[in-house]
Amino acid sequence: MLIKTHFRNQIKTICGAVIFGCFAALATPAMAANEAMLDLIDIMERKGTLTKEESELLRNATRADGEKTESVASEAKEAAKKEVQAATKDLPKIETAGKLKVTSQDGDFSWGLIGRVMADYNLVDSDINKIGNDAFIRRARLGMEGAMWKHWIWKLEMDFAEDSLSTKDAFIGYKSGNWWIKTGQSHIPYGLSTISSSKYMTFIERPLLADGPLQPSRSLGVAGFMHDPNGVRWTLHAGIFGGAVGSGGAGATDEFNVAARGTFVPFMQDKNHLASIGAGVWYRNALDKATTIAQRPGVFRSGDSTFQRVAFGTGDVDSLGFNIEGLAVMGPFGLKAEYSRLNVDSPAGDVDLDGYYGEASWFMTGESLNYDTKKAQFGSVSPKGVVGKGGVGAWQVAVRYDVLDLSEGDIIGSDGEGTFGGEQHVITAGLNWYVNKNMRFMLDYVHLTKMDRPGSIWDNDEPHGITLRSQVHW
Repeated sequence: MLIKTHFRNQIKTICGAVIFGCFAALATPAMAANEAMLDLIDIMERKGTLTKEESELLRNATRADGEKTESVASEAKEAAKKEVQAATKDLPKIETAGKLKVTSQDGDFSWGLIGRVMADYNLVDSDINKIGNDAFIRRARLGMEGAMWKHWIWKLEMDFAEDSLSTKDAFIGYKSGNWWIKTGQSHIPYGLSTISSSKYMTFIERPLLADGPLQPSRSLGVAGFMHDPNGVRWTLHAGIFGGAVGSGGAGATDEFNVAARGTFVPFMQDKNHLASIGAGVWYRNALDKATTIAQRPGVFRSGDSTFQRVAFGTGDVDSLGFNIEGLAVMGPFGLKAEYSRLNVDSPAGDVDLDGYYGEASWFMTGESLNYDTKKAQFGSVSPKGVVGKGGVGAWQVAVRYDVLDLSEGDIIGSDGEGTFGGEQHVITAGLNWYVNKNMRFMLDYVHLTKMDRPGSIWDNDEPHGITLRSQVHW
């Protein structure tokens, strides 16, 4: 009964606001009629129908009526505004700029819809292996995120690409001021290229060292993060993790991981002119399960088998990794570089694996890379002119040199394609067109200048290709 009464009162209040608004709107024609009456009085006076005294009397009366009408209209508009504010004070705020987000009036509760779709098209040629062309949905993610009682945060995001279902982020946490803590599945804090979202990558593919071989991705565990109170100079991100949720959200790969990443901004003139450096450490224990470190060829194709593969088998396999990173944003110019090294201690002996890359980019239309110093990650680029609203979007060119070496040592077990993990050198040149903040088109030319893996079908091959992507995120 109370709900019905509250609903009835809300309807009455809104209806009252509408009536006030209509009255205010009708006042405008009334003021226009007053102007017409003054013109008519002037005509009648010139023709002698009215004396000068009669005309002045009518003018004064008309002006007084106009002032009264204008005053009434102003009061009606103000009353309508107050009525609408009163009627909607308990309704949630809805944001639709770039993504859908609903927030309670007091800010304690929020809910947002998130997702991304990336469609790739690859045209590949090679000297030895006939790789062929491919077209596929690389990522198709849909999820939700929000907050409860202001400080409690949560996120769930699933990926439906390549005819399979996998869990990406799935956590709850607590956030206050310049720090947060999460439990569930999230990124292991190690490596700029892996922890940065695929939505904002400069190239279609991450560097070879990222997202698996030398930098771990997501896993189940507990992680904490904090930045300096002003959100400008430093960040610290650390966590303890078990295994990642498997495809379909069922099962997990058991292992033990401890990682930490710190960043520091030694120079910052403004958000478009800054430099940042960072370092990370990662310890992994395989818990007596089979351990494999692998990477695909530099030209990605759906369903491709791995080119570089290091199989350590089961046993007491420990890994210790170190990572250093650096970046600079100078107006339309951007620089980024990383180096990762992983020492693997297995029953067969020790192996040191490493990789590095360097990249440079330039916005021909004057925009800048968006590096968020509070998150120590890159964000979305906002074009100066949106395509479809008189602008040409943001145009960016970039180049990257990339190396991954998994072949050091002679103790790596054979998997039927040779006894070494292989070495890969890749040069990538890219062109990006950001039509708006949420959509872009990407074109990369990829050339593998070195593919060294004795005994493998890939050995001494030098494939190259053109890859294209259309992307939207929200």
